[in-house]
Amino acid sequence: MTDLSIFLIREFSEQHNQVVRPEISVEHHTISLPGGQQWDLYIKRAAPKVPKWARFFQGYVPDLGIFGRSSAPGALLLVPAADRLFGITFGQTGRSILYPDCWEDRFGFKVTINAVDHKKLRSIDKDRLDAEPRRGREQTARARDASYFGVDPSRDIIRAVDGKPRNTATLGKHLTGRDHLHVTGATTSLPELPALLERYYGQFLSTNYKENFEWVDHISHVTDKEVIQWLELELVDLINKRELDKCMLAVPEVVEWDNIYGFKYSHAAKIILHNELSLDDLMATMPESIDMEGLRRRVIRVEDADGTNIYNWPTYRCLVVEVEDGSGTYLLNAGSWFRISTDFVSEVNQAVASVVLASPDYLTEYRSIDTSEGAYNERMANLSDGEVALMDKKNVKCPTATSPIEFCDLYHKNKDIVHVKKYGGSSVLSHLFFQGRNSAEAFLKDPGFREALNEKLPKSHRIKKPAINIKPEDYTVIFAVISGKKGELSLPFFSRLSLRLVVEQLEYLRFRTALAKIDMTDKAVMLAKKSKKKLKKTF
Repeated sequence: MTDLSIFLIREFSEQHNQVVRPEISVEHHTISLPGGQQWDLYIKRAAPKVPKWARFFQGYVPDLGIFGRSSAPGALLLVPAADRLFGITFGQTGRSILYPDCWEDRFGFKVTINAVDHKKLRSIDKDRLDAEPRRGREQTARARDASYFGVDPSRDIIRAVDGKPRNTATLGKHLTGRDHLHVTGATTSLPELPALLERYYGQFLSTNYKENFEWVDHISHVTDKEVIQWLELELVDLINKRELDKCMLAVPEVVEWDNIYGFKYSHAAKIILHNELSLDDLMATMPESIDMEGLRRRVIRVEDADGTNIYNWPTYRCLVVEVEDGSGTYLLNAGSWFRISTDFVSEVNQAVASVVLASPDYLTEYRSIDTSEGAYNERMANLSDGEVALMDKKNVKCPTATSPIEFCDLYHKNKDIVHVKKYGGSSVLSHLFFQGRNSAEAFLKDPGFREALNEKLPKSHRIKKPAINIKPEDYTVIFAVISGKKGELSLPFFSRLSLRLVVEQLEYLRFRTALAKIDMTDKAVMLAKKSKKKLKKTF
């Protein structure tokens, strides 16, 4: 009885030089089976390594080699079955032999949701579709029905499912499915592997999941090769033009953050360890022009505190990108493309269209002298003859919050609570909206916050009786976006999604809400473009 980690190799990657990473030192063996079959086995052996922390004992022990730890060997077995090629990995390092992105996306996931009993699930990994994808795992101590895990079909991408198959005799005692399939308790021998793999491939092609897991199609996985090719061309065009408002970087899987020390973009001239994934840092290492092959081959490396490489992700898998056209909204997430249902997009758009549009006379154009949001906010406060209080960066300690909260950027005597932000990607704008929600909630619910806020406000703007509950309907939370684009304000889809959620929550708390656009003068737009061109030349 052996646990198996099974990858379905992509059809265009079935040549072994596209499956086995050339830079990995492996031993190649040919296994001969009855009937004349021959399979390829690759074994990775690693020399013992002395951890970095051993230097602490330098000069106090005769040889730091006593701290050497043996790196576990790994193996990759390539097995043809069902007219496809499967890769089966063994050991902690077996997966590292595989070329990144040479396997079929969501193979294990599809096998699992088709094969498992929907009432006997142990965990679900899901990504919440916000501006910054939130990856999480819901798990239970004992098997539960799928409904127990609190999936929101309109906003969740299910990345992995763990459960017990209906037929344990032929499929194993337990299945965990994401891109690869992990099988626990598959009673088999080497000659029986092809038959077992054919059964899993049949589950991969099945649509039985629609009986109990129909919600996974609300956000559908794009499999049409022509559509994917078009989307990838759009992605490459956005990257090469440096039009990154709808792009960001994110880790493509659930990780143990305690183990992660930093990230490296391996093609950088100088290999710098970065504390966080940053699209700006990545772009600084990229050539002026790149294609899909380059995005797949360029690897983002993750190291632990000892300098050990613990993850290798193709850049393509770490990109989160929105592409919108007349047929729908597409999202690249963890290396896979998804199409968000047209009904859901329409629902979000209708909600955003109903948000009140404001044009406060105390918010003028963003000019070339406004070198930053902070400079603009200060100028608006100075021009207001005392009507507007500058609150930018004046964080207020809140007894019920884990960190200080910025009440707003500008606070008008008429009780407008104004949050100002330059137009940016989804994560930037969504941060603006959630900041507004968090400050309004603290302002409403926490007398201690109001008392601390009064100390930051000028006397003319202070709350008269901070210990007494305020009337939220007297206040308007305004989200003001600085944009150099002519015409109406257009937000990225996931910013619209965040705005809808925040407005619903604020209106539930009885605050009034509004959205405002702050136009940039032509000169300010020109200076911003010059700044971008200078930045581009440094790439």
